[in-house]
Amino acid sequence: MSVAALARRPAARPAAVLAAALILVYLIAQSSGYNQHLFLLCASFGALALSLNIASGFAGLFSLGHGGLFAVGAYTTAVAAEKAPDVSIFVFLPAAIVLTAAVGFVLGVLSLRFSSLHFAIITLVFAFVLTVIVQRWSLTGGAQGLLGPLAPGLPSWLSWAGDALAWYAFAIVAVATVVSYWLSRSPLHAVLATVRDSEPAARAAGVRVARVKIQTFTLSAGLAGMAGWLFSFSGFVGPGQFDWSASVNVLVMVVLGGIGTTIGPLLGAAFVELFPSVVHISAGWQQTLYGLLFIGVVVAFPPGFVGAGRWVRELVSRRSQPEPDQEISKLTDSPAPAAQPANGHGPNGDAAIACRGIDFRYGNGPRVLSGVDITIRPSTIHGLIGPNGSGKTTLVNALSGFLNPNAGTITISGAPVKGVAGRVEAGMRRTFQAVKVPSKLTCFENCVVGLYTQIPLLFLRAPIWPISPGHRAAEELVEQRCHEALEWAGIAAWAGRPAGSCPHAVQQLLQLAVAYVGEPEILVLDEPIAGLTPTEISLVAARLRALRARGVTILVIEHHIGFVFSICDAVSVLSAGELIADGEPKQIQQDPTVRAVYLGA
Repeated sequence: MSVAALARRPAARPAAVLAAALILVYLIAQSSGYNQHLFLLCASFGALALSLNIASGFAGLFSLGHGGLFAVGAYTTAVAAEKAPDVSIFVFLPAAIVLTAAVGFVLGVLSLRFSSLHFAIITLVFAFVLTVIVQRWSLTGGAQGLLGPLAPGLPSWLSWAGDALAWYAFAIVAVATVVSYWLSRSPLHAVLATVRDSEPAARAAGVRVARVKIQTFTLSAGLAGMAGWLFSFSGFVGPGQFDWSASVNVLVMVVLGGIGTTIGPLLGAAFVELFPSVVHISAGWQQTLYGLLFIGVVVAFPPGFVGAGRWVRELVSRRSQPEPDQEISKLTDSPAPAAQPANGHGPNGDAAIACRGIDFRYGNGPRVLSGVDITIRPSTIHGLIGPNGSGKTTLVNALSGFLNPNAGTITISGAPVKGVAGRVEAGMRRTFQAVKVPSKLTCFENCVVGLYTQIPLLFLRAPIWPISPGHRAAEELVEQRCHEALEWAGIAAWAGRPAGSCPHAVQQLLQLAVAYVGEPEILVLDEPIAGLTPTEISLVAARLRALRARGVTILVIEHHIGFVFSICDAVSVLSAGELIADGEPKQIQQDPTVRAVYLGA
């Protein structure tokens, strides 16, 4: 299986692109110094735009301080070259990358554990503060700036290749492009898209969202430092080149070219840098025309240059492809092993889930849960019912780690577990009442996210995915397990379709597939059959019974009483945040309090 098949996106032709790029660079290296300078600027800002795109386009982290990170790389190189002129300029490249990545890590730690607004503000303030520092610090040349280092020439045996600067520029932008491209073809791309578009779904798959955001921004910052190293060869490094407008300009490049794409930021950077050189009119009219073009692209084609072309291709492809069969597949599971008698205890005598004295309130409001005690036995299906507003979803959010109770304890197989990720590691997966699957990802890619915890060191391997150890085995695992999960959920025909374009029933079943692909020991389902037809409800019931037979413990919240009583081994009833009944389905059906409060007389 190829990475392109995994990502379910058409692959580029790298060999043809590389050949064309080498020819272009060769011609530029033989041309005038002016052309080489323009190429250097395009390459520097292209690499910077790619670095911002990894943060903003892939993970939704809109940085307003990438101009400052760019400055860290450029100043590190210029200052080091001035203080140590005998040291090879290439020694300063890893220094620029590491130092800028460290700055990005600190910014991420300070802001990404909170909201996106905090992140945008802190990165913007960073760019302002950095500009003030370099203007007043003698080491950086103050307001006058520093002369940039000279690019060393090529060896004599490569003299036919022309000027070295063009090749250095090509090498830097090529590295940034390859890292971005490989990352976009790795399983991490789907994880980052889920973090961007649906954090609850990412957390439910075991993604430690804050950590992944910090790691992503650190990688983005390191690439920005690499771009700054290249920019230092432009001849001059001064504070005016890195003010807040530089950060905004880079964001414009990414948006114009196509945010979230690989080639788009390069096209956007080339357009912005070459526009003043190609359009020979007054500066005022240049800015006006440039602004109108930008507004036109954003209004007419929000995905940018590349996105517009992709939209046309997808439109043509969609018209030429038949619609998948709307009927959900029938049960195809092989006969499951007979279920073991449930005695209420796990291997060590522990309940699968035990809640004791759970209290919860939002802020200073009234109690939503009050003294709730529930025991869920292993290898059973346990129903949770009650009127709207009784606290069912709040209890499930507490059970799955999305909320912290004000009082009480929750244990999983007899042990306390912290956080959502800790519960996922303990074998728990969940779905949501309102479907939470990233609409832009295909059904297949959504399932990939469910395997996040089962691909070791994914973040470290993603930027070098095709050459990372064990990537083929990981791809085969993903391919096999995701297709099995989609077949199990009866929606294999929709594997390559964006989830947002699928019917509601497919999206509901996709949530089940994403939870199933992680091979859970405990499955928590919040209204899993909402909006499904009777046929689809029967399919879900059969799937859940098969899972129970395999030893999976299932907790179901559902208003469809017939569904609950037909599949559950035990049922708990909440009303006004209190547990009013707990027992076998027949017992619950006959309970006078439950009939009065919920079922009706």
